[in-house]
Amino acid sequence: MPEETKKPLSRREARLSAERARDAHTSSSARAPEEKAPASEKAASKKAAASAAQKPRAHKDAGEKAGKAKAPRKHRAVYDDDAPLSPRPAKAKTGAKSAGKENASRQVARRVGKATMAGMKRFNAFSYSQGDGKRRVFRIPLTFRFFILASFIIIFLMLLALNNQSISVDEETIAIAGLPSALENYRILHISDLHAAEFGTEQSTLLRTVNNLDYDIMLITGDMVGASGNAEPFLNFLRGLSTCRNVYFIAGDSDPGPLLSQIREEEGTLDQRVLEDWVLEAIDLGATYLDAPVSLTVGTTDSATLWLSPFSQLGVSAKDAVDMYEDQLETERIGYLSGIGADYIQYPFTDYRYRQAQDLLSAISQMGADDVHISLSHVPPMDSLLSIVQDDHSATPNEYLYAPDLVLAGHYCGGVVRVPGYGALYVPDALQGSYHGWFPDQSRVRGQITVGNTVMYVTGGLGATDAVKFPFRLFNTPEVSLLTLT
Repeated sequence: MPEETKKPLSRREARLSAERARDAHTSSSARAPEEKAPASEKAASKKAAASAAQKPRAHKDAGEKAGKAKAPRKHRAVYDDDAPLSPRPAKAKTGAKSAGKENASRQVARRVGKATMAGMKRFNAFSYSQGDGKRRVFRIPLTFRFFILASFIIIFLMLLALNNQSISVDEETIAIAGLPSALENYRILHISDLHAAEFGTEQSTLLRTVNNLDYDIMLITGDMVGASGNAEPFLNFLRGLSTCRNVYFIAGDSDPGPLLSQIREEEGTLDQRVLEDWVLEAIDLGATYLDAPVSLTVGTTDSATLWLSPFSQLGVSAKDAVDMYEDQLETERIGYLSGIGADYIQYPFTDYRYRQAQDLLSAISQMGADDVHISLSHVPPMDSLLSIVQDDHSATPNEYLYAPDLVLAGHYCGGVVRVPGYGALYVPDALQGSYHGWFPDQSRVRGQITVGNTVMYVTGGLGATDAVKFPFRLFNTPEVSLLTLT
């Protein structure tokens, strides 16, 4: 019976057949005679290998004869685990015209081929190690696009990190009607909302910026510690100041305390028994915790009086507050001396608030109409609240503080996430109004506005508020504000 004509083998089948023949020949001495490969099989293997070697040329000749009836199949770079990695087989020369029309993506792929060869080899090794017998195609153009995308993301994150570690200085001029000549060009450094952020080792970047500024007083409007409770970044900042003088601060809504929930049992002053540790440490470093109005004398020969107050005491009737806490102290004093639990815990805090009310009443009696009044508020007050404060003093000047000439605030952190060309997308606040929540009034997010006779300035701050679930600032460089009175 005539020998059956065999179909031409593919390149892979021919290679596998040749390897089997080689293995059979190598191990022929150790095998049984009946296991030896017959000569006809070796001949068939050689014939198949020769046929496979001639197959590409035969196919090419057939394609040339057929003309352009069928477009040649596009090459895909596939690398086997047992085949050496090599460049794509060169195309046959078909003239300068066809060479000039070569796909641009293939040219790019060839240029980056050498650079990505190691990665492709690792990919192929992984692919064939899975044991599922499936070939996985590694496409050079796809790898190049992924490389470009990854590079863009890395560069963006690096620029974002650098931006969050840089400090800008917002210099503003604040015009106050009837400003005394002694306070002309008086410079205020306004800082807010650190939220325990680190700017270099022990705040070296922040301190380098601040210590190079020329200012007369530093006013801090809260959230320097933040919800984390980590006071070290704030304290490191105070330690590093070239001179920690004329530094006044208030607590923000995210700061711990500032009053303890229970008194300290050790002996000490009233402040030491009721105030949080971070407040006491800041005081020890030379800063002043502003819990009641204080006055400063500016100038020598032609002096002026500058008042600082916490905004929480504006709109408070000092006389009513003194009377209320005085009565409460009388009630709690008996229980405190007797060791009754509730009164024993509450009495020192009532005593602290009574002292605040007395300081407020004293400030009201001393503050004059020509004095300059600056109030510190963490959350920017609404216009309606400022109007109430202005009306309260006009109606009963002996019970309420003068309306402030300037209110300094923070809290919004510039919106945390800002869109170039638009501004903040969202600002957090429990109050209602057109300048809170999504797409706020941008004039309220940062900068100065005027309400009646009061100027309010809101700084963009240094950190990111915990009210916005975003761990860093986006298109929003951290800032300190240098304000010049005029």
